[in-house]
Amino acid sequence: MKLSALPDVLAATAEEYWPDIDGLDHRDTVTDFGLPEGTFFDCALVRHALVHLLTTTALDRLRELYPHGRFEVRR
Repeated sequence: MKLSALPDVLAATAEEYWPDIDGLDHRDTVTDFGLPEGTFFDCALVRHALVHLLTTTALDRLRELYPHGRFEVRR
Protein backbone atom coordinates (compact mmCIF):
# COMPACT_ATOMS: atom_id res chain seq x y z
CA MET A 1 0.00 0.00 0.00
CA LYS A 2 1.20 3.51 -0.78
CA LEU A 3 -0.23 6.89 0.21
CA SER A 4 0.80 9.80 -1.97
CA ALA A 5 -0.16 13.39 -2.65
CA LEU A 6 -1.85 14.24 -5.92
CA PRO A 7 -1.08 17.43 -7.81
CA ASP A 8 -3.51 20.30 -7.32
CA VAL A 9 -5.56 19.55 -10.45
CA LEU A 10 -9.19 20.43 -9.84
CA ALA A 11 -11.20 18.87 -12.65
CA ALA A 12 -14.47 18.36 -10.79
CA THR A 13 -16.46 20.47 -8.39
CA ALA A 14 -18.86 19.78 -5.57
CA GLU A 15 -21.38 22.01 -3.93
CA GLU A 16 -22.35 22.30 -0.31
CA TYR A 17 -25.58 23.71 1.05
CA TRP A 18 -25.37 25.70 4.28
CA PRO A 19 -28.71 25.68 6.13
CA ASP A 20 -30.02 28.80 7.83
CA ILE A 21 -28.55 28.06 11.28
CA ASP A 22 -26.87 30.55 13.59
CA GLY A 23 -23.08 30.22 13.65
CA LEU A 24 -22.58 28.85 10.14
CA ASP A 25 -20.16 30.70 7.86
CA HIS A 26 -22.51 30.93 4.85
CA ARG A 27 -26.08 30.73 6.14
CA ASP A 28 -28.71 29.67 3.60
CA THR A 29 -26.29 29.59 0.67
CA VAL A 30 -24.65 27.07 -1.65
CA THR A 31 -20.87 27.12 -2.03
CA ASP A 32 -18.77 25.34 -4.69
CA PHE A 33 -15.32 23.85 -4.23
CA GLY A 34 -12.92 21.95 -6.47
CA LEU A 35 -12.14 18.24 -6.17
CA PRO A 36 -8.85 16.59 -7.20
CA GLU A 37 -9.22 14.56 -10.40
CA GLY A 38 -9.76 10.83 -9.95
CA THR A 39 -10.67 10.96 -6.27
CA PHE A 40 -13.68 10.01 -4.20
CA PHE A 41 -14.83 12.67 -1.78
CA ASP A 42 -17.34 12.32 1.05
CA CYS A 43 -18.56 15.87 1.56
CA ALA A 44 -20.11 15.03 4.91
CA LEU A 45 -16.64 14.49 6.38
CA VAL A 46 -14.69 17.37 4.82
CA ARG A 47 -14.25 19.30 8.05
CA HIS A 48 -12.99 16.31 10.02
CA ALA A 49 -10.37 15.10 7.52
CA LEU A 50 -11.05 11.43 8.31
CA VAL A 51 -9.35 8.66 6.38
CA HIS A 52 -10.69 5.12 6.37
CA LEU A 53 -8.27 2.34 5.44
CA LEU A 54 -9.90 -0.99 4.68
CA THR A 55 -8.37 -4.23 3.51
CA THR A 56 -9.77 -6.07 0.53
CA THR A 57 -10.63 -8.87 2.98
CA ALA A 58 -12.79 -6.43 4.97
CA LEU A 59 -14.49 -5.31 1.75
CA ASP A 60 -15.15 -8.93 0.79
CA ARG A 61 -16.76 -9.52 4.19
CA LEU A 62 -18.93 -6.43 3.81
CA ARG A 63 -20.08 -7.75 0.43
CA GLU A 64 -21.05 -11.04 2.11
CA LEU A 65 -22.98 -9.25 4.84
CA TYR A 66 -24.72 -6.81 2.51
CA PRO A 67 -24.76 -8.18 -1.06
CA HIS A 68 -26.87 -5.28 -2.39
CA GLY A 69 -24.23 -2.70 -1.34
CA ARG A 70 -21.45 -1.23 -3.45
CA PHE A 71 -18.18 -1.91 -1.67
CA GLU A 72 -15.51 -1.06 -4.23
CA VAL A 73 -11.74 -1.01 -3.78
CA ARG A 74 -11.34 2.27 -5.68
CA ARG A 75 -13.61 4.06 -3.20
